[in-house]
Amino acid sequence: MLATVLIANYNHGSFLADAIDSALGQTHPEVEVVVVDDGSTDGSRDVIASYGREVVALLQENRGQAGAVNAGFEVSRGEIVCLLDADDLFHEDKVARVVQAYRGHASVVHHRMQALSPDGSPIGRPAPRTAISGEIGDRVRRAGGWWPHPLTSGLSFPRWYLAQVMPIPVVSPRLFADTYLAAPAPFFGPVIGLPAVLAHNRVHASNIWTTAVIGPDQLGQRLDRLELEHAVLLETLDRCGKHVELRSARHLQLAQYRWAAGADGSALAAALAGLRCPTLPWPMKWRHLARLALRRW
Repeated sequence: MLATVLIANYNHGSFLADAIDSALGQTHPEVEVVVVDDGSTDGSRDVIASYGREVVALLQENRGQAGAVNAGFEVSRGEIVCLLDADDLFHEDKVARVVQAYRGHASVVHHRMQALSPDGSPIGRPAPRTAISGEIGDRVRRAGGWWPHPLTSGLSFPRWYLAQVMPIPVVSPRLFADTYLAAPAPFFGPVIGLPAVLAHNRVHASNIWTTAVIGPDQLGQRLDRLELEHAVLLETLDRCGKHVELRSARHLQLAQYRWAAGADGSALAAALAGLRCPTLPWPMKWRHLARLALRRW
């Protein structure tokens, strides 16, 4: 089975060669590597050019991650597409294990990831804590559309699924490709979660917001993004003929940020109700409760 590793890059030239090397060094015998440069100004294109015909290279003006992933998918040929952020790394057997697990019917294959500091040392525990598997569509529906999927480099999708939900809307605020693609997947088929750590995500200055405590100024922006993602999820499901009722009040993250942003008591009640979220693993329930108590996000 041909697998595509799709790398979307924007100004990650200092990490890009490592990402490409990890994609080219896979043990799976049939891998194409598609690299989309989204208007970088830091020398990334010289890095891409150095690989010649080893990669399929696309150079475009800046359209955001969604536009880059859309462009990469259009030229890809793989039956399964493995996303890789340009500052992350795959284990050498990642693609082989994804292809083996796929078995031709899952809507997404995902796995845990280990965060790394700039010097390569591990940060915290692998995430997500639980690699959820099975027919989880009803649980996700009852959870308001949320399930604990990994970041971009932990996600692989079959072509038949991507053909239905692509392209990713290029809107403002910009949607994250991982959330847009992973959120609807449980409504299209079973999800397969591999408990192994098969990729590393780097934490550095330009993406530190993913782990830092969010201040009051950023809460509103994060809430706006979450509400947009929830609305787009509903639109995507409807467009694909999946008429699913999702109550935003049951969406765990939306409830958290509404309460943190100073919403009324009903938001707190919804956030507390999130402890019964059917897709929330117990370790995350404790973190959720601590965040509510401390309002630290």
